[in-house]
Amino acid sequence: MLRRCSARNIIVDTRPAPRLDPVLADPGQLEQVIVNLCVNARDAMPGGGRLTVATANVELSVADSCRSTGWRLGRT
Repeated sequence: MLRRCSARNIIVDTRPAPRLDPVLADPGQLEQVIVNLCVNARDAMPGGGRLTVATANVELSVADSCRSTGWRLGRT
């Protein structure tokens, strides 16, 4: 999917973390977010470059939740 939305002169590097926790998300919306990020990166690198997409498990703290609305604390 990412290679389709990037230019030929952009190297796409994916780094999926092993043993990712499951998430509750709409697959279509998640794909759209990733495609939008890829297109924005492509537009920002007209001369080419490297696009790295990495995943990781994170745990949200109380301080994190104060910065945004709609986030749930901890792990689910």
